[in-house]
Amino acid sequence: MNITKKFIMAAACVTLAWAATSCADGVELESYDSGVRNQQLSAPQLDASCFTTQNSTDATYTVMSWPVVYGAGGYLVNVDIVDDPSNPIAVVNDSIVDGCSITFVQQEDTKYQISIQTMANEKLGNTASEVLVYNDYTTLVAAVTVPVGQDLAAFVKANLKTGTTDIQAFELVAGATYEVSDTVAFGLQPVQLRSDKNSHATIVFKEKACVTTQAPLTVKFLNFDCENTSAPPISLDPNPDASLYYDQPEWQAKYGGTQKCYYIDGDIILKDCIFREIKGSFFSGSKANWALTNLSINNCIVEGDYATNEAFISMYGASTGTILNLIIANSTFYNLQENSSGYFLRLSNASNATPQKIYGPAYAGKGGVTVFNTTFVRMLSGTHWFNNYPNSNTTFSLKRNIFYDTYLIQKAIRNNVVDFTADDNVIWGVSNEVDATDKAKYATEDDPGLSMPNTSAINFNDPYYGLKSYFTPTKGIAAAKRYGDPRYFE
Repeated sequence: MNITKKFIMAAACVTLAWAATSCADGVELESYDSGVRNQQLSAPQLDASCFTTQNSTDATYTVMSWPVVYGAGGYLVNVDIVDDPSNPIAVVNDSIVDGCSITFVQQEDTKYQISIQTMANEKLGNTASEVLVYNDYTTLVAAVTVPVGQDLAAFVKANLKTGTTDIQAFELVAGATYEVSDTVAFGLQPVQLRSDKNSHATIVFKEKACVTTQAPLTVKFLNFDCENTSAPPISLDPNPDASLYYDQPEWQAKYGGTQKCYYIDGDIILKDCIFREIKGSFFSGSKANWALTNLSINNCIVEGDYATNEAFISMYGASTGTILNLIIANSTFYNLQENSSGYFLRLSNASNATPQKIYGPAYAGKGGVTVFNTTFVRMLSGTHWFNNYPNSNTTFSLKRNIFYDTYLIQKAIRNNVVDFTADDNVIWGVSNEVDATDKAKYATEDDPGLSMPNTSAINFNDPYYGLKSYFTPTKGIAAAKRYGDPRYFE
């Protein structure tokens, strides 16, 4: 393959196994005479059983081992990341291995190409094997491919498993467009919905189409066009299953909370997704008594075009309605319209949302919000940033964010939170003056030099989605220290 390969630092983390591992029954190549002489050797065969995952405190690793080839003089190994096959990135580069295993840093959602050659052993007269290339190793969850032209809601309904806690993945064809006119309902099944990280598929929502779940859900590598729907693109199911209710024995045994709610015990993850022209809420609890353990939004761009009183992240409309942990990172949120009636996040009731009331006494002080390296523009311009967030027994961390035409951060961080950290944030008023408490405690009043589009600026085919000229800080602290969404500094 005559392609120039990039080389990444992960190669420095490769561990070579100098003695044969269990695949060679503990035999050391240097001391064992197999009797194999004057032969052309074969390359070791690789399959899924050759790869295992090893976790440590600093990283996750792949341990790759293979059956010993007797009479070998060692092995020449290459490992490349081939998410973009035309631009492979070397992880292990021409490494000579005297045993039959190596260890390298494992990356999430990644496709690998492995090449391995058995080296000659001149003392025994054995010549090297041909190079064997293996393309089936990936850290992506195995997925069902949704054919282009299929109605996504109907396809999921026909192919969704039930009665299992295993993650089921649906993969949309890279670069394809899917129109959806109904609810894509995942029910109680943990699901991953994704496309290709280098070539997102686009989901066009029509009428009241949306995605709903009652279980852990990961949505990644997708574009969403929401111009023609009034429904939130991602929602918790409006009809929670009775098995998730607080008085079920498993929930009482695990948490022992007193608030009457339905538990989603796990993560809802939105990663590397682009949302265009959302007309109301972005994420909704559907006015049901949901208690969601974790909501994570990472490396996303979310464009709102709404003037309603719906909160952008809304758990409002029920007696409970809460999120224990909210994490937002490396993202951009902006609204094309000025809005004086909604909130960025709204829970149903601050007192009822206190963690120990829902999850039990052991959770006092454990729930909280973490927001870092994110740009907020007009989110929102005439009202509070948060509403009904618990006044006590929660934590809050804001770091390296830009709040532009976004106000009353203080309504999120109250005096009674267990712990709060607000470092290296900037805030700037456009339609209103910055609140005195905001700039005294939570952010520095300093103009980052942004501008704001008034019509949809999203371009799914642009590397910066059409937003670099608007949201790249051009002056002040944010430009000098690179605050906000990091993509605009690339």
